[in-house]
Amino acid sequence: METISFKSRDLRLLNEDSVTAQMRADARAALRCYGETVNIRRPGLEGPARIRRVHLIYEGGDLKPGGRVNLERTFATLLEESPGVEVQIQ
Repeated sequence: METISFKSRDLRLLNEDSVTAQMRADARAALRCYGETVNIRRPGLEGPARIRRVHLIYEGGDLKPGGRVNLERTFATLLEESPGVEVQIQ
């Protein structure tokens, strides 16, 4: 199973270190709240299920980090530190 956590944060004025720190905190919170094991209550599918991946999706557009932030480097750092979390900006 996979879960999705949507974030609407204004990241456009933050520098790269601040964006990375915010996403790191969000990734830890997403794993804590949505990761590990959940209890499915849907009829016919009851029981525990292991969450293998958490998708952390940030709102893009005007809220997207500015051009001075290297998102590829930030995403690579988060992937190393938080396996099981995939970060995207839409």
